[in-house]
Amino acid sequence: MPTRTYRPIHVATLASGMDLVLPLHEIIGDQPGPTLGISAGIHGEEAVGVEIVYRFMQTHDPGALRGRLLVLPVANPFSYATISRHTLIDGGNLNRVFPGNRDGQLTEQLAFAMTEQFLRTIDYYVDLHAGGAYPTVDYVHILNAEPLSRAFGSPLLYRAKEMLAGTSVTVTRERSVPSVVVELGGGDVEQTSYVARGLQGLANILKTLGMLPGDPTPPPPQVVLHEITTLRPHHGGLLV
Repeated sequence: MPTRTYRPIHVATLASGMDLVLPLHEIIGDQPGPTLGISAGIHGEEAVGVEIVYRFMQTHDPGALRGRLLVLPVANPFSYATISRHTLIDGGNLNRVFPGNRDGQLTEQLAFAMTEQFLRTIDYYVDLHAGGAYPTVDYVHILNAEPLSRAFGSPLLYRAKEMLAGTSVTVTRERSVPSVVVELGGGDVEQTSYVARGLQGLANILKTLGMLPGDPTPPPPQVVLHEITTLRPHHGGLLV
């Protein structure tokens, strides 16, 4: 029988007495299948992914699902509440401290809880990011699951020469869990089209995995990038 369950993950008790929890949602379909983990909000100023995940949970019928979804729409509640990339209480970047430390600083405790009760319980993984407050981004990383990365539907794919240490996908890749990292939206532009594309991309991945009925939307012509360069100008102005 299809079910939806909210399973908050306890991380710590704050000085105010409030419990800090990770808001984990479990959606079990009508038929057996794999477990797909979806996370967003690892960086709190990247709100587009949070909106995509929220709408995805609201618009898909568990009765049509094969398998199980574990969804973490806000992976860092502290940084999300303050619209910050970092956890302000200790200045940590959650996506640089995985797998975390139960007895470490708060950001490390967040990573540890997410690792033990989320990342180590899934068969596939999608992590949603965005450009934050300023840049607008639009590409998908190719990690250890190129067909899934391509299925998301972005015209640009990025195959890095080496991965950053301490990211959430370091945990899943060590377990040989097929993983996809999406960079979509952000910046001071209208986000509606990015949300729509994110919803379509997630549906494409689930259809590719056989977790939703139907065929995924064919991707557009795709270009694979091997390097991303940051340009530092010596003159102010607008680039048109």
